[in-house]
Amino acid sequence: MRRELLAQRAKRVRPGWDDKVLADWNGLMIAALAHAARVLDRPEWLKAAAAAFDFILQRMEHDGRLAHSYRAGQAKVQATAGDFASMIWAALRLQQVTGEPAFLAAAERWCATLDEHFWVAGVGGYAFTADDTSDVIVRMRGAHDDATPNANALMISHLVALHLLTGKSGFLDRAHAIPQAFAADLGRNTFGHCGLLAGFFDLIAPQHVVVIRTADGDASSRLERAMLKLSLPGAVQQVVGEDQIPTFGPLAGKAAQQGKPTAFACLGPQCSLPLTEPAALTEHLRQQRRSAGQP
Repeated sequence: MRRELLAQRAKRVRPGWDDKVLADWNGLMIAALAHAARVLDRPEWLKAAAAAFDFILQRMEHDGRLAHSYRAGQAKVQATAGDFASMIWAALRLQQVTGEPAFLAAAERWCATLDEHFWVAGVGGYAFTADDTSDVIVRMRGAHDDATPNANALMISHLVALHLLTGKSGFLDRAHAIPQAFAADLGRNTFGHCGLLAGFFDLIAPQHVVVIRTADGDASSRLERAMLKLSLPGAVQQVVGEDQIPTFGPLAGKAAQQGKPTAFACLGPQCSLPLTEPAALTEHLRQQRRSAGQP
């Protein structure tokens, strides 16, 4: 039966194949693939995510500006705010998995582009198109959900994550400005702005979990697996060496305990006591999740 159906189908003109590379869709996929690779211990997925990210850098970025699409050797159309927000998400996920500073640098670079060319002064919020886009009549600005996540909603979480990773207060100031810009829209249509509401959780109670790796590789690995055992949407989850512990914020001054791999779980300005046992870390993260209003 299958052969007969294929034979009949072969008599018709085949449908076109849309093989464009889109920055926003790739950003979303890279972010998901990188995190899944870490949680499920699939290094080949991480390799694929890094390769896709490198493709965007090499073929679709020029002077800090992204193109929206790429096909047949040509990058076309200026990127939208959604393209930048999605690729920032990809960069942040890859940075947390690999610890590579180049990914954090990319996220900061694209954030600077968003602030320079997409932020709407006065009313606040990111517009859909850049201020130098020549083929639009009106620059649309909103935070409502669509087929893909809204850039303004995503950027709340991204800016909070950038603040946690760099200690730069400007990121947090901009994160607070987005909800202020769309408070009236949220009041009129709460269910249409679920992404914006999700970003509020990261803004109100930012979560930062750090595992300090030591020479005991097996124990370090067990502690890292415990950190990833629960779903913690929006949390920044890092594994760092003893010489890479943040020198700013709640984690400043923290250190590994007695040469053992040690974790600190911070929620807002407060951090846990040093945690060296995987089960204790998982339980503490479960308690934090409850206190943040998550099931």
